[in-house]
Amino acid sequence: MTNVDDIATSLRRTLRTGPAPVWLVTAATPDGRFGMTATAVFSASLAPPTLAVCVNRTASIYGALMAVERFGVQALTSDHMDIALQFGSTRLAAERFLHGEWSNPQGVPCLTDALGSFICVRRAEFDVGTHTIFIGEIVEATDGSGTPLVLHEGQLLASAHNRSGGDQK
Repeated sequence: MTNVDDIATSLRRTLRTGPAPVWLVTAATPDGRFGMTATAVFSASLAPPTLAVCVNRTASIYGALMAVERFGVQALTSDHMDIALQFGSTRLAAERFLHGEWSNPQGVPCLTDALGSFICVRRAEFDVGTHTIFIGEIVEATDGSGTPLVLHEGQLLASAHNRSGGDQK
């Protein structure tokens, strides 16, 4: 197979075969709070602790991520299925924050009962195809507990694993 569209379809099908953690990516500007559901989030380094987040440049949060120094990344639990769907919809940015309990550490909106919550300082960004990869150094972390929410074969599901306990680091 050499057709780019066929290759993209094959890649998408293959990537969907393994469960992926579901994340929220959040940011705040003077114009309001912005957020999106994501699965393209991964650890870029542990020294210093750094995350990479892939964002389509047409996403409503894109401009906010380009404008701010800090952004949030939160791992969702199975109790957050409705929030994941809201943040993955085309709702207005402000409507996405109507449900759930939110705090604003370092001016970044964070879901208070997330499985894990990270405040990142944007260190770099790289354009790749239709997306930008944002590199964020973690400057604050909060551990939570619960059953991770995963995306598998296009469906949101509870993971078989349960994480207990947590504290702020």
